[in-house]
Order: sequence, then structure tokens, then C-alpha cells
Amino acid sequence: MKIDIKKWQKHFQEKVLDNSKYKWYRRLVYAVSIGYAIFLAVQSSPYYSAIGQAESAYKQGNYPLAETYLKESLALCEKFGPDWQNDKRTVRAMNNLAELYRQQGRYRDAEPYYRKTIEAAKVNFAENRPERAVVHNNLAALLREMGRYKESESEYKEALKIWQDKVKQDSPQLAKFMCGYAKLLCDQGRYQESEDFYLKALALNEAKVGKSDVDNAYILANIGGLYRETKKYNQAEKYYKQALALDLAVLGPDHPDTASDYNNLAALYREEGKYELAAPLFEKALKIRLAKLGPNHRLTAKTLMGKAELARRQKDYKNAALFAQKALLIQEKNLDAQHPERAECLDILGQTYLEAGEREKAVKPLSQALVIREKLLDPTHPDRLASIEHLKQARNNLLESGQ
Repeated sequence: MKIDIKKWQKHFQEKVLDNSKYKWYRRLVYAVSIGYAIFLAVQSSPYYSAIGQAESAYKQGNYPLAETYLKESLALCEKFGPDWQNDKRTVRAMNNLAELYRQQGRYRDAEPYYRKTIEAAKVNFAENRPERAVVHNNLAALLREMGRYKESESEYKEALKIWQDKVKQDSPQLAKFMCGYAKLLCDQGRYQESEDFYLKALALNEAKVGKSDVDNAYILANIGGLYRETKKYNQAEKYYKQALALDLAVLGPDHPDTASDYNNLAALYREEGKYELAAPLFEKALKIRLAKLGPNHRLTAKTLMGKAELARRQKDYKNAALFAQKALLIQEKNLDAQHPERAECLDILGQTYLEAGEREKAVKPLSQALVIREKLLDPTHPDRLASIEHLKQARNNLLESGQ
């Protein structure tokens, strides 16, 4: 027997819901609904409090406190019933914890949470929901930072496929996916493909939010990074300055994103040998990051690392070593032992010792940098090849000096 659902619903509406004799039924339904809503609100209140506290601590750069609250929120999720691991509130807590770990460079801690969010999103969200693509994009970004490029590319492609086939919206979110994929291509040295994706992402974002929107700044800065990497310095400067102008206009001169713009420009001028332009920009970036992010943030370490490399190129080896050592101390507290930024800092310190004639001291940091890069990067990656060459130089110098 086939039931006509629409006909049955109409009959129920007329005979029960709209019938004055059944007011008690409507009242009971409303009472139960309101009661259940109140129950959910009471049940969720401690969870949302912990989530809010965690997000506040995260914005202030207090990562240990943010982790404490996120773990508390995750523990509270266990009270949401037998299927708590697939509850949307649980997904949010897991994703936020994964993001926190990724920002700290704690990749091994972040990865299982990202993978759990992917499984939970399949249960919670329809195929055409953007969340299904977002969680793949998040994992892709993590894998990219870990140097696991093939796995990262697979996740980026899955995110893009879901969005283009199911979500079917041209939006700023899609532009972010494209920007992340472009960054991966750049990291692999696939510069032409990277440029194509970056420019498409920028065109899409500008079409959706307008050219003067601050959301364009991140894409502009990444395009500048691509051109800096390929030594197209004039183009790099153009895009870096456009990003800076947007951030200054909307966020102001003391925002961490503005500090990133100063840092990018400083690094560009350093590469061009314009040391007198680079130095004050590094100082601006450092001042903002110390004030807004604190002395133990990875981005503070990144600016110190930039200053170390600038000092090395100016043959100011004492300050170069000092800045690099300070950066390493911050990184040891906050980043995974295999983080690529630690390898970069160790390489700068090793080169500093080598050029200063302290050959024995150079070998250890250069060896440590190579070990990290061998674990993270493909055999043909420029950074890995550079590490091999730097360590070879240090060892050859030791042999020549008879040490």
C-alpha cells in the first residue's frame, strides 16, 4: 500500500493541529519542544563557555590556556550521548584543537583531530554542505606545512572537487582553497601552476568582496611571496605593498597582519641587498609582534630569524648568532621538533658560524637542519639541497683546517 505523504500531512493538519478540540496536543508538543530546547541549552552552556574562553585565549596568543579550555570542551562533549563523537559541537572542539596545534607546529597532535573531523563531517553534513570541503582543506594545509606534498595535494583536490561538484558556489571560501593549493604548488617549485591559481583566487575574491576588502590582503601577500621566490622583485614589491595598504586602511598600523606585511617587505629588500630599507621594517614588525603576540610566539621568532639573516649578510656575525639563538629558544618552546622554521633558523645559525670562522660550531646546527629537511622535503627540494651544500662546506673547511 502506497501512502500519499502530502495528503496525510494535510489531513493531520486539518483534523488535529487546526482542530480546537486538540489544543491540549498542540500545547503538549510546544511544551515538550520548549522543554527539550531548555535542556539542550543547559546541557550545552558549560561547553560554549569553555569554547568561548578558548577562542579568547587563542586570540591573545595564550596557547596553553586555549588548549586547557579546548580539552575541557572536548571532555564535556562526552555528555552529549552515545554518538557524541559525531555531534557538531564535538566537531567544532576537535577542529579548534587541531587548528591550535597546527599554529604551534605540533603537527602530530593536530593530524588525528583533523582526520576525525573529516569522518564526523560525513555523518553531520549533506554532500553539498561547505563543511565537507572545509575539513579536507584544513587537513591539506597541515600536510603542506609538514612537507607531505603528495598527500596535501590529494586533500586540496578533494576539497576543490567537493566544492565545485556539490557546493557549486563561487565564494571567498573557494578563493581560500585555491590560494592554499597555489601555496602548495609554489612550495614544490611548480611556479607557473601556482601563479595561475593565485591569480584566479584573487580575481574570484575581488569579484565577490570588492578590490578594497581586507580579505584580499592575504592572497596579495602570497602572490608577492611567489614572485619573491622566483626573483621577480618588482612584481613582489607591488603585491606586498598592495597587501600592506589594505591592512593599514582597515586594520591599522599595529595589527599582527600589518606586522606580517612589514616582515614580508623587509625580507624582500634583504634579498635585493637593500639593507637600509629592510632593517627598519623588521624593527616595525618585531615591535608589533612583541606587543600583540608576545615574546614567545612563533611569528616573533620568525622576525628574529629575519633579523639574523639580515645581520649575517651584513657580516655582523655576533648579532646574527644572537638573533638566531633567541629565535631557536622560542621555537623549542612552541614548535614541533621537525618544524620547517626550526630547520631554517638552524641553517642561518650554522652559516653564521661558518662565515665567522667558527667551523666546529657550524657543523651541529647545519646537521640538525639537514635532518629535519630530509624528513620533511622531497630529495630535489631547493632547501634540502641547500642544507646538503652548507653542511658539506662546513665539513670541508674543517678538513682543510686540520680540525
